[in-house]
Amino acid sequence: MVQNEYDESINIKTNNKHDYEKMIDIDLPIIGSHNTMSYLEPIGWIGKLLRFTTRCQRKNYREQYFLYNVRGFDLRIYFDDNGRCWFKHGPVWYKTFSLLEILSFFNEMGDCYVRVTLEETKSDSKKDNVEFAEKRFVSMCRTIEELYPRVKFIGGERRHDWHPLFQFRYEKEYGCPRTLDLYSNTTWMFDPAIPEDDGIFEYISSGWWPWLYAKLKNKKNFKKHYKKRDDIDLFFTDYVDIR
Repeated sequence: MVQNEYDESINIKTNNKHDYEKMIDIDLPIIGSHNTMSYLEPIGWIGKLLRFTTRCQRKNYREQYFLYNVRGFDLRIYFDDNGRCWFKHGPVWYKTFSLLEILSFFNEMGDCYVRVTLEETKSDSKKDNVEFAEKRFVSMCRTIEELYPRVKFIGGERRHDWHPLFQFRYEKEYGCPRTLDLYSNTTWMFDPAIPEDDGIFEYISSGWWPWLYAKLKNKKNFKKHYKKRDDIDLFFTDYVDIR
């Protein structure tokens, strides 16, 4: 199933990355969007009901790139019983835009990191097709690495236990980039790292509502962590337009 999620009315007049290079400071960490494709329309009533807790971006990948300086992208992939590739976040599936078209864009730009993860939850790992899905994922990783040589692919793990299924060439040659992931599901209500002075509403709600977490935390997170590249290379966050 394909959905053209790119709104042609958006006032982006060029795809030429060189027009935007002056906006990028190479001494700062690279901004990454967590669950890059979660702005897409969910499939089914359950997906729509849970959208508030699974949607992590509201700008499409082109807007993220051109308007918000995002150069790190987080693609969560899964394969159904028929081997079809979908974007997925937890239990929510999305009306999927062409993966090849997205990767072609990143390859054309030539300065993008793309983290690829098999969105295999614990319940998915118990399904009969789990071995088939993992083999498809490995095959896909091997293929896209060859098709899009200008993309810096990283990741290659399955989500439920972060077991590596495939190692991309970029990480073999240069090592894994130092990443910092600051978004709602890393600070849910049982996480002891949440500051004691946070209010109870913020403490509980921000772990389940990415938009709320972004409204409450993004500005502070950017101010604290988005500095020089001494400690981190990639800074992944929800709602990259809120900062």
